[in-house]
Amino acid sequence: MQFEQQAQEDLYARVATYLRQAFGELAEPLEDETAFRLALGRVPLLITVDANGPERASVLMMRRLAIGLPITPDLATFLLRKNQEVPFGALMLDDEQNIVFRHILLGESVNKEALFMLVRLLACYADEIEDELNMRFR
Repeated sequence: MQFEQQAQEDLYARVATYLRQAFGELAEPLEDETAFRLALGRVPLLITVDANGPERASVLMMRRLAIGLPITPDLATFLLRKNQEVPFGALMLDDEQNIVFRHILLGESVNKEALFMLVRLLACYADEIEDELNMRFR
């Protein structure tokens, strides 16, 4: 795996330790990537450690929701309104037109408790939002 700078490598090591301590084997490092797959909730979360400029790094947590759901104007409106309700993170479309729920933590704010809490909350909210998407738009 190739790191872009030292802050990313340091944050990756911290995140790996925290995930292993909190989730054990549920957190699987992805080969040749600065990311982990976390089997929490119905669909695994992807947790990526990214470089941000020459001296900073961040953690991106994301999960796809209701894969393959056709994007309609009603669905887009629902996603915009749902973004107002969730206390953190954002709902959006990825490059493949899949709905994703994601949240970014700046490297300086990453500690074991914050990472654990946000991962659990993201997985919980993602499952709830996915249920609502499937009920309303499938």
